[in-house]
Order: sequence, then structure tokens, then C-alpha cells
Amino acid sequence: MRRIESAANATLKQARALAHDARARARDDRTVLEGEHLCRAWLDRGWLPERVLVDEDSLGRAEVAACVARLESAQVDVAAVPAQLLKAACSTDTVVPLLGIVRPRPGDPALCAGTDSLLLDGVQDPGNVGTLLRTAAAAGVRHAICGPGCASVWSPKVLRAGMGAHAALNLIEVDDLPGFAARLGVPLVGADAGAAEFVHRADLSGPIAWVFGAEGAGLSAAMRRVLTRTVAIAQTDAVESLNVAAAAAVCLFEMRRQRLG
Repeated sequence: MRRIESAANATLKQARALAHDARARARDDRTVLEGEHLCRAWLDRGWLPERVLVDEDSLGRAEVAACVARLESAQVDVAAVPAQLLKAACSTDTVVPLLGIVRPRPGDPALCAGTDSLLLDGVQDPGNVGTLLRTAAAAGVRHAICGPGCASVWSPKVLRAGMGAHAALNLIEVDDLPGFAARLGVPLVGADAGAAEFVHRADLSGPIAWVFGAEGAGLSAAMRRVLTRTVAIAQTDAVESLNVAAAAAVCLFEMRRQRLG
């Protein structure tokens, strides 16, 4: 394993740019996986990072050493980096033990037709987007489509919040979410606190394209025009509404509950 000792190292500079600059991610068509969990999720799918930087102080940790061994056996370029240098390349407040440089996996829109999917209509917070992806994967939904105004699905913050969900999902970003949704060939069900029908009373047995709107603003007018129906969660009036990620968890797992019987 080679060692990086200079902040001017090209790989370290690239990792720093990818972690902190959306323009660099777009220019290079690359992003970063921060932490051994994300690197392991990538490897478990048979996908290899292009390069990996490892905090040299973390090499003694069993889970880090095991991940590094897998990477090196796959002939991935792994370099040990002093913590103070690696920290500058992390988007987190503290240094991560492993940082991988990867090319985002391209999604396949054709796979979404006729099956369950998650559609995000302007969800801006990266933590919410990542949590929504994680919830979808846990509920058995395998396709996620993000429309304009959403946090970039491959940003480091979304990747961290997704906790490996990116490796389990067919992820697509589109410019025209209503147009894409209308071609899916399944009911389009929007979550709306003001809907007359409660989700626990709705028939969720068939394929559904679930639509969740932006924090605060909710579903866009353009998206509402193509929806098949909207559903609400039977909550108390103690608060106005649920966080979008919490609402999605209720809806998606109600669907799963119904199908499991």
C-alpha cells in the first residue's frame, strides 16, 4: 500500500474537490463514498471504486482492515493518508476511515415501468433524500426518480444518509418528473396531508408510483395534475404535518404490510 504525504497529491486534490464542489462532481462524473460502510456496500454489489484513501490511524480497526483487504485483492488502488490530510478531503466534520472515488452508477428508466417506484418532487434537503432512498430500499421499492429541485442523488451528503441504499436502487434524475411519471403505466399516488383518503384504508396491493413533495411546499401543481389520487396519514392535530421522510416510511411500510398479509 502506498502512502500519500502531501496535500498537493493529485488523488487527494481530486477527492477534496469531489467532496466539496458539485461542479467538480459534474465535470469529472465522479463522487465520493465516505466511510467503510458505503465502500463495503459498493463492494457487495461487485462494484469497484477507482481509488480509495484510508486514514492510516484506522488501519488497526478490524472492519477497516477487512474492507482494505477486499479492495486490494480486487486490485483497487488504495493509499494510506495521515488523518490531518484526509480530513480536508472529507465533507464531514471529522475524518472518515475510508474515502472511495467512484463513478455514479447510471440508472435505467425502462426498468421503472409497471412496478413500484419512489418519485421525489423537489425534495431539497440531502438528509431527507438519502433517508427516503434508504426507506424505499428497506420497503422493497427498487426504483427512485428525482425531479428538478431535488438534492443531487449522488452528492456525498445524500450518499451518507442513504447508508448503502444507492447500491440497491435504480436511481434516475429527470428534468420532467410529471412527464416521466405519466409513462410509468401504474397509479401515481401522492402523499398529501389534506387528502380525503387515509393511506391505511387505501388498496395498495398493486404496483404504485409513490410521489412525495418538497419540504414545506409539498407536491407541485404540475405533479398534482398527473396524480391518480392522494392519500393522507391519520395523524393527530398536535403538529401540522410529518417530515417527508417520516411520511414516506409510513406509506411505504403500509404498502408492504398489506402485501405481506
